[in-house]
Amino acid sequence: TVYFVRHGYALHNMLFHVIGTDAYKIRDTQLLAEGVEQAKNLGNTWDNINDIEIVVCSPLTRTLDTATLVFKNTNHKIIALDSLLEYPLGTDENCNQRKDKNVLQSLYPHVDFSLIEDDVYPWKQNNETIEDLQIRANTFVKWIKNRPEKHICAVSHSSYMGNIINDVIGDEYNELKHCFPYEYKIGV
Repeated sequence: TVYFVRHGYALHNMLFHVIGTDAYKIRDTQLLAEGVEQAKNLGNTWDNINDIEIVVCSPLTRTLDTATLVFKNTNHKIIALDSLLEYPLGTDENCNQRKDKNVLQSLYPHVDFSLIEDDVYPWKQNNETIEDLQIRANTFVKWIKNRPEKHICAVSHSSYMGNIINDVIGDEYNELKHCFPYEYKIGV
């Protein structure tokens, strides 16, 4: 069982409703106060939080902060995975481009970044296609299937999660809820 949790409300989420897609030009946006409260609230109210055996997280500031806040009162290990980054990756989506690994390690010493290659970035000169996303999602599912844990939390993003959970990508007006655990069964 994977519990997908979308990050808390972030700067680009708010700005999208003000300036449209130009909001996505800001690299690696952070949580707003509302997003911080959403994450804290989930950590305080989630009945199944202690069933989680491991937390995996997109290595973007908004997801790392969300995972940190949700699981702050637990001993859960947090592992960062590039395969959980938001869709699309590419030159037009700066908000989906993470910081360098060494910067992330200094900002989040409690997170395991060992599965992220230092100088290999998951975005390229061209924008990511749906086929590229499927490869990333399949990589994640394969990784999950090889894990010994049976209850995993994946802190990620609306389009990425929507693709896996219900085959919906990029519907800005009907997005998945922030800081809500969507239970998803992955077959063995």
